[in-house]
Amino acid sequence: MEETRKIVAETNKNMGSITSRWG
Repeated sequence: MEETRKIVAETNKNMGSITSRWG
């Protein structure tokens, strides 16, 4: 469970970066 949560958090962070980049 903890591992999945960490992956989800990292994915969200990456998605945020992509979204910001595409603005």
